[in-house]
Parts: sequence; C-alpha cells; structure tokens
Amino acid sequence: MTGLVSRAENRGLVQRSPSPHDGRAVLVRLTPEGKRFAEGCAAEIGRRVTRLTGHLSAAQLTRLAAAVVGGRPTSG
Repeated sequence: MTGLVSRAENRGLVQRSPSPHDGRAVLVRLTPEGKRFAEGCAAEIGRRVTRLTGHLSAAQLTRLAAAVVGGRPTSG
C-alpha cells in the first residue's frame, strides 16, 4: 500500500499528513487533481459498462448484477 500511495503522491493525486491520533499512521487524501482524475475514471467506467450492457433488459441486468456479486438471481 505504501508504494501505491507513494506513486500517487508523486503524480500529485494524493497528499499525506501525519495522523493526529497515532504517530505511526498517516492520513491520505485526494488532491484536487486526484479528485478530477478519480471522477474521470468513474465516468469512463460508466461509459464502458453502458456500452457493454446497454442492450440488456432490466431483468437481464438484474441477473447479471446478482451473478457478479455472488448473489442469487431473481426471477423475471
């Protein structure tokens, strides 16, 4: 995890600060650039999911979602 945070910090996506409650820990927060990057990623994922599933009916989407999360599909 430290390596991932270091790389994100080097790219200006996150900022570390010492934890006020635990001297061994640090707090990590998104920078404004990190927030824009995360929002852009979420939007792109949404576009790709829509492109892949746009032809499915509501019932098919329900069954697919249930299968993805390991639940039991509902009838319909």
